[in-house]
Amino acid sequence: MERKKGILALQSLIPYLNKKFLYHLMWQVKATDLKKNNELFNELDKKYNEMLELAKSIIKAEYLYQAFYIQRYENNFIICHDTGEIGVSTGKYEKKNLLDAFPKIIEDKDTIFFQIVTIGKKAVDKATELKNNGYYSEYFYWHGFCATLTETLADYVNNIIKIELKKYFFNDVVDTKRFSFGYQALPNLSEQEKIVQLLKSDLIGVEMIEQSMLYPEYTTCALVLPYVCK
Repeated sequence: MERKKGILALQSLIPYLNKKFLYHLMWQVKATDLKKNNELFNELDKKYNEMLELAKSIIKAEYLYQAFYIQRYENNFIICHDTGEIGVSTGKYEKKNLLDAFPKIIEDKDTIFFQIVTIGKKAVDKATELKNNGYYSEYFYWHGFCATLTETLADYVNNIIKIELKKYFFNDVVDTKRFSFGYQALPNLSEQEKIVQLLKSDLIGVEMIEQSMLYPEYTTCALVLPYVCK
């Protein structure tokens, strides 16, 4: 399957942004406090609208994704591509090895997707500017907003992949699970460098930097694992 590259307008993402995730986890406001204090909720909504207005001239939401055939080798899988093969190690998911958790899709040879999404360098530049100039409160809100928007973009692209999968699984109910590197299911963070090279992440301005981190900061690289629901 050919590599897919795209740009999404900010207004396409905003309806899917999870405000509960933003307010409670990123902006660290307890749900009980919001229920008790309507004024606090209004203040957060006002701050959200400020961040949204700022984002309109800064955010550039881009993505890459591509499907690959894989073969299983013990607890790892091998990605088969045009110029060779790449091995990726796996960890645990729900107390099983990741590959054992989805036996209906990962057999001798099957298909997986990798995706990379970013909201661009300007978002990082703005965060750095706010922090370096001592606007720590504004930096806190901007960083939380950008991190949430990046996750929203990752979910949006995951849904694009789901729609594409329906073309190939007419009679089955297909779902996906998304896994990022550096967590339990894909514990080796450095292996995302293989995916960055495979997808040619420079097409959307993404690169690897020290300690196997992605740049720009508001970027994610993930395995999207399709499976047939029982």
